[in-house]
Amino acid sequence: MKVLQYVYLGVSSETLDPATITQRIGIGPDRVEVRASRSVDPPRPVANRWRLDASPGGTVDDRIDEMLARIEPCADRLAELTAAGEVAAVIEVVRHLGHPDGDEEEARDVGSLQKLPGQHQLLGFALSTRTLTRLVDLGLSLDFDEYG
Repeated sequence: MKVLQYVYLGVSSETLDPATITQRIGIGPDRVEVRASRSVDPPRPVANRWRLDASPGGTVDDRIDEMLARIEPCADRLAELTAAGEVAAVIEVVRHLGHPDGDEEEARDVGSLQKLPGQHQLLGFALSTRTLTRLVDLGLSLDFDEYG
């Protein structure tokens, strides 16, 4: 089985446009979407969206830690926005199980232990107390989407 996964920080607001979000946070996004840019009635997307992507590959916990390191220089500004309720911010984890473009399962034995099929190295993850505390301090929620 192949697994394709990625992590991003999504910031959304119904009132602040992406340029204002960028100015207030102090770091440029990797991607933006403007409220009602695809459809006015009903508005699609329903909110302005500002996004930072983690690098591809690796484990979920490594990508979340990478994202936290990337936003560290502007963390106080982001926390102010989330605390004031001007934006909603989320670390989004997306995993596609069985995706043709995903990472192959590594078939390696460890010492005298034999790795069984279906124990993909990207399945499962753990977030440290330090990481969870930082997410709470920044006002970030976690959202996990998995597709099979």
